[in-house]
Amino acid sequence: MVEIGEMSDVIPADVQAEAKRLISSLASGAYHAFTGPLKKQDGSGLAGCR
Repeated sequence: MVEIGEMSDVIPADVQAEAKRLISSLASGAYHAFTGPLKKQDGSGLAGCR
């Protein structure tokens, strides 16, 4: 389950729409938040990770 709380009217409409698109793609599995190579805080790659 992927949820987000109410968004303030202070947040621009285009930003709200993008957040809602991202939530939808996370929920459907179309977007995976934890993809790509893993990196350390200094930017170097983590051994054994691609």
